[in-house]
Amino acid sequence: MQTTAGSPTLDVMRERCKQLAVIEDIQSSKDPEYMRWVDTRLDRWIVDWVLRRGRDQTARHIAQEKSIEVSLRQLMFASSDTLDCIVTRRS
Repeated sequence: MQTTAGSPTLDVMRERCKQLAVIEDIQSSKDPEYMRWVDTRLDRWIVDWVLRRGRDQTARHIAQEKSIEVSLRQLMFASSDTLDCIVTRRS
């Protein structure tokens, strides 16, 4: 497969589609798969929150510990976009 500048974005999109497919197939909130999905969602939220407070190393550690590295990549892009917006507004 050819590697391009857009490959990391495609990886993130594939991962997100897999996550959405998991939740679509769950029939009940008591399903163990649903609980795993909820836990992963919370982990992603925590990593995002930590990143937005400038704690990159902490976010990276949590992401590695929880095996959500692909999501971390996505969140780092989101954080850099947020910073760009803040800097642009202040200029």
